[in-house]
This record gives sequence, C-alpha cells and structure tokens, in this order.
Amino acid sequence: MEAIVIFDNVFVPYERVFMQGEWEFAGLLAASFANYHRFTAAAYKYPYVELLVGAAHLMAETNGVDGVSHIRDKIAMLTMYAETISALSLAAVEHPKIGPDTGMAYPNPVLSNAVKFYFADHYHEAIKALQDIAGGIIVTAPSTRDFLSDQTRPDLQRFLTGKEGVSVEDRWRIIKLVRDLVASDLSGLWEVTTLHAEGSLAAQRLATVRASDVQRYRAVASHAAGLD
Repeated sequence: MEAIVIFDNVFVPYERVFMQGEWEFAGLLAASFANYHRFTAAAYKYPYVELLVGAAHLMAETNGVDGVSHIRDKIAMLTMYAETISALSLAAVEHPKIGPDTGMAYPNPVLSNAVKFYFADHYHEAIKALQDIAGGIIVTAPSTRDFLSDQTRPDLQRFLTGKEGVSVEDRWRIIKLVRDLVASDLSGLWEVTTLHAEGSLAAQRLATVRASDVQRYRAVASHAAGLD
C-alpha cells in the first residue's frame, strides 16, 4: 500500500550511495528514473486494461445488452483505449534513444511520457464506461455469505437471473469482478494512484515537451510556410 516513509538517522552503506555532492547530475538522474518508471507503468497497466475490456464484454453479455448501440460504443472506446496503450508502449522500446556517452538504449522519453499521460488521463473515462455498462447491481449485489445461506440462496437464484444460458452463480461472479475493478476500496486507490503515481499529468506534459524534437517540428512548419 501507499505510505509516507520517514528516514530518521538511517545508515546507508557507501556502496549504496549513487551520488555524493555531484549535484549537476541530480536532474539527469531524476529524469532518467522518471522515464523508466513511466514506461513500465504504462506497460504493466495494459493487462489490467485488457481486464476492463473483457469484463465489459462479459457484463454486457450476461445482462443481455451486448447488442445495444450505446453499449457497443462504450466497448469500442475501451478497446481503442487498451490498444492505444499497447501500441505506444511498444513504440517506446521499438524506437529507443541511445545515450551518447554510454551507448545504452533506453525507452523513447517522448513516447514513454505520452503513453503514461494517455493511460492516466483517460482512466476515469474507462472506469465510468464499465460502471455504466454494468449498472447499479455492482454495488447492490448480494455477498458471498448471502449465496451460501440456505435462507437467502433460493430467492437469489430466482431474482438474479440474467441472460438465458448464463447461470445465476456465473452472473454473480462477473458482477463481483466488476465491483472489485470499479467499485471497491482498492479501485478507489487505483483511481488516485493512476493520476499521481509516476508523476502528475503536468509532469508528463512537461517531460514530453522537453524531450521532443522541437527543431524538427519547426523545420517542417517553416518549410510548409515557405520560410526556407
């Protein structure tokens, strides 16, 4: 879980000291860390977004609304969201930058920051889409204890039926999955960390502009305007 950590009189062995007084490299170290951190953040989020898309399909199907146009629109949006994250993540490593002094390849900082920004900036829209597809039942559905109770289970089997061919238990499992993803304490934590982990949206905007090839952009526009 997230926390505030206070280092009070902590001994750090010298072999674990990365810099000692070399202040001129502090900015580079922070920027390099942020680049890798944002790239990995976007890359490991893709399987989670795949889960959102899959849950949307299952929820729509079990509710019998998978053919409704506005439901299909939301699923299409979720699919494009997922695959854009995947494409940008792949592009960041397929078009790396090479350190001039070390010769080491590292993720393209423009694309790394862009994909982290895109994921974070559209995350709440994705959550909203899945919540809308699922309906209010994700917060009103019974608990596991209710399903195991001999007293309440017969009523649940009767009133929680959905699409023909889908058992009540399977429908409840899908509902519970969606609840965990978009209507739980943990999902609320994810909504905050998505925005602020690996740096804020503003930090990603700034890093993207700083790392971009401004002269190339200017040259293209100057040529189009007939300035050269």
